[in-house]
Amino acid sequence: MNRKPFIAANWKMNLNRTEAQTLLRDLSNISVKDSESEIVICVPFPYLLLATEQFQGSQLQTGSQDCSSHAVGAYTGETSAAMIRSCNANYTLLGHSERRRYHGEKATELSAKIREAHAAQLKIIFCVGETLEEREQKLHFNCIHEQIGEVASALQELPIDSFVIAYEPVWAIGTGKTASPETAQEMHAYIRNVLKNSFSMAPQIRIIYGGSCTPENAAALFKQPDIDGALVGGASLNAASFKSIIHSY
Repeated sequence: MNRKPFIAANWKMNLNRTEAQTLLRDLSNISVKDSESEIVICVPFPYLLLATEQFQGSQLQTGSQDCSSHAVGAYTGETSAAMIRSCNANYTLLGHSERRRYHGEKATELSAKIREAHAAQLKIIFCVGETLEEREQKLHFNCIHEQIGEVASALQELPIDSFVIAYEPVWAIGTGKTASPETAQEMHAYIRNVLKNSFSMAPQIRIIYGGSCTPENAAALFKQPDIDGALVGGASLNAASFKSIIHSY
């Protein structure tokens, strides 16, 4: 199955305005000649307009790192999907392990966010992944099956090309640990099989790896048949490193 590679950057809560402008400028010269991948940069909310303006006319797209489960109203500190889309962003990141862990996001809220994003014409990078404890207790497959199953009805309302699944082993995020290409492939293949329960076009859904992808391990990961790209954290804060990952495909 020919699936277009997908590479996303997640800046998390990093960089001041000047640093962000510099990195955005350094990234903006990535062209179609450089990569056939779809490339999305997920920036903090204050930098959405900076990114979309910088990337005008380039191959790069902009994404947010979250969106509200509400459309409008008295929700101080929240940012709606419609607000994000009005900044000309294309994607939003949902279900990231840090949102689940630090903000207690559960299935009902995540399903609402998926629907809000879709209503605002935002595409979605939806994250799933197990903790070290869950893997050590051999509950990792159960965990992933549950995380996909609990939002499947919301995802089924979306066109198949409007969302990407990101597998992020929580034990490999920011720890320096990375799942081996074989371990990552095993889970990606499992995710694709789970998706077959809900989507007739599951072979076309892109599944990307989000566990400390670096220039050193990207090529080996991308050679795996069910790994369609990467959600890049720390390495995306350096233009040379991120470009190296893109060119590893």
